[in-house]
Amino acid sequence: MQKIFYSLVVILCFSLINQDTFAQCSGLKAVVVSITTDNTPAQNSGSVVDAVTGSVYLNFGPYAFADKNKTFNYNINLPNTATVLFSIYDTGGNGGASFSVTSGSDTYVSGSGNWGDEYKRYFTTCAVEYDLMVYDSNIKPLTLGGEYYVVGYVQNLGSKSITKADLHYRKDNGPVVSKFAHNFTPPIQPGQTTTFLHNIKKWCADGGDHDITIWASNLNGTNEDQRQDNDKLIVHTQVPTAFTYTTVLVEEFTQASCGPCASQNPAFNALLETVKDKIAAIKYHTWWPGYDPMYNENTPDNNTRIGYYNVNGVPHVELQGNVKEGSPSSYTANDFNDIYNNPNSMAFEVDETLSGSTANISVTVKPFADINLNNLHLRVMIIEDPVSYSTPPGTNGETVFPHVLRKIVLDQTLPPLTANNNLTYSTASYTFPSYVVPSKLRTVVFIQDDSDKAVLQSYVTPNQTGTNVDVGNTIYYPANCPPDVTTDVPVKVKSYLQGAFDANTSEMRTTLLANNMLPTAQPFNTTPWNYNGTETVANFPTNTVDWVLIEVRDPVSYALVDQKAGLLQKDGTVLNVDGNDILMNDVFANTVYYLAIRSRNHLDILGARLVSLPNVNTYDLTDPNAVAGTNQVVKLGNTSIYGMRAGDINGDGYITVADYNLYSANASKINIYHPSDLNLDRNITVSDFNLYQPNSSSIAVSQMRY
Repeated sequence: MQKIFYSLVVILCFSLINQDTFAQCSGLKAVVVSITTDNTPAQNSGSVVDAVTGSVYLNFGPYAFADKNKTFNYNINLPNTATVLFSIYDTGGNGGASFSVTSGSDTYVSGSGNWGDEYKRYFTTCAVEYDLMVYDSNIKPLTLGGEYYVVGYVQNLGSKSITKADLHYRKDNGPVVSKFAHNFTPPIQPGQTTTFLHNIKKWCADGGDHDITIWASNLNGTNEDQRQDNDKLIVHTQVPTAFTYTTVLVEEFTQASCGPCASQNPAFNALLETVKDKIAAIKYHTWWPGYDPMYNENTPDNNTRIGYYNVNGVPHVELQGNVKEGSPSSYTANDFNDIYNNPNSMAFEVDETLSGSTANISVTVKPFADINLNNLHLRVMIIEDPVSYSTPPGTNGETVFPHVLRKIVLDQTLPPLTANNNLTYSTASYTFPSYVVPSKLRTVVFIQDDSDKAVLQSYVTPNQTGTNVDVGNTIYYPANCPPDVTTDVPVKVKSYLQGAFDANTSEMRTTLLANNMLPTAQPFNTTPWNYNGTETVANFPTNTVDWVLIEVRDPVSYALVDQKAGLLQKDGTVLNVDGNDILMNDVFANTVYYLAIRSRNHLDILGARLVSLPNVNTYDLTDPNAVAGTNQVVKLGNTSIYGMRAGDINGDGYITVADYNLYSANASKINIYHPSDLNLDRNITVSDFNLYQPNSSSIAVSQMRY
């Protein structure tokens, strides 16, 4: 099966959007989707969808037979802000249709001939300079316990080639594992795709459901992705709490008077003997081409399985329900080994009792992962292995017949299976007829999906039917992953307050400290902050300007991880109340986060770049490129320094008339520690209004608003 595609994804959508980008890429783009069908148009279909939101812009096909080799043009409008996924399918697998997505002279997607059964391509109608999308990974919906490196698949949707980037992944809400300055060799040109190996540390798959988030940052070293709503790929995987190997179900249809059966069965039986510990085998006997007592002894059950697979010739073998079918001579050991080596998230337990000549059979189904299928059947069969005759019972000369079906004792419809929710069925029984040898009877158990005949797992008991107690597939358990532990991590951050800045010294004034106006306890325990920290100070550092609130934010969701009140110094650095670096208690060491800073009366700001904590170099929020959003900071005088905008007197993230009303209500007050004192000189005067006025209508990024 050939597939050409850029895999389906789940992309996390964020509210932190680069407003410049979306001002540049606004409105709609009229595009033409052109499809030229092949000779089998009923096999051609596809769609155009928003890769982030899932909104469908176009569905096309399948087409009528009369539409073969015809061209269909569809006119649609696509948002210029969207990341779009074009998909086309061919159920016949030959991929003969031609297709394109164009707008004027711009071609976003094109292809023709030999593309297999599906082709997928991501594109945007308004390319920004830097836009690197992680669209797929090596992590599958079901993962066995163990440790694995992350492999990511990326596409450059921007207009600039990308030579390097920082690569990140995290498991659930645990620490972020980062590979800094990964070099792409060769560089990823616009429109191109490539893969990367994140080989810093393997992720540990322990039992349960997990989300693995993968993304890149710092494109070409310093550039942030300008289209952030398609940045992060989240892969959901389920790790079974235990696993088994797949016991292979082998079902052969044969007959005691079939010449080809006699010629092929000896070699096939010898092959089965070499893999006997990996298989569960059942042989059904048919009514043709001649006499066969094993068919006559169980006509209804043999007919049931003959009809189930629609068998019309013998010998014939069905492997694992739908993996392979054909004559016995077409099979090799690899056919069985390939299936057996595929780990399985299901096991059986069989418990039996024997009362006289009647065996009572109880089967417990043990799923280790969710199996959301609606047409599952638990089937329990009794086989005799082997059935032996002193003289051939038919006309083909065979006298020994292994794995002969004697009875189907249970065909139970199953609900969708839930991980670790065992189901036990105790209604199966079998009374030994006179023509069987009880010591040769074995119980075969398997689950089959009747929608496609796939066998999910099987098992054959080691002992005589009726005597097996607590037997089943061998179960393996994954090792426990070491817990991720948070620790005390120092944080270095720098910012200026516009109101306190002195352009003559390029530092901030310490007027509040000099006049003993600073409170000794942190002031953020009121609305809107409601921070309950207990930070107090006995002796302020000599260069303290004011209290500020430092926040560590989640690298994926921007959710608050930890926060601490600290003392802003006149050079913009922030110290703990003991004069050392701010110390965060609930973060993972050597993990990337976003940093943010809040003030009592300046617009709060969020860092634009991920910072690995503890950070050796101070994260400098006086650089506007280091601040998330646009126009969040203001240039301070004639310097190259930027600072937090004065005027958010009520601290809600908006500078509005509500802030003016607070200023007005407290105007002319002196010798006071109050948020209306925007220049931090302990007096509320017209100077504070002059700071407020030019910043009115400014808004913090959404993550910093209350």
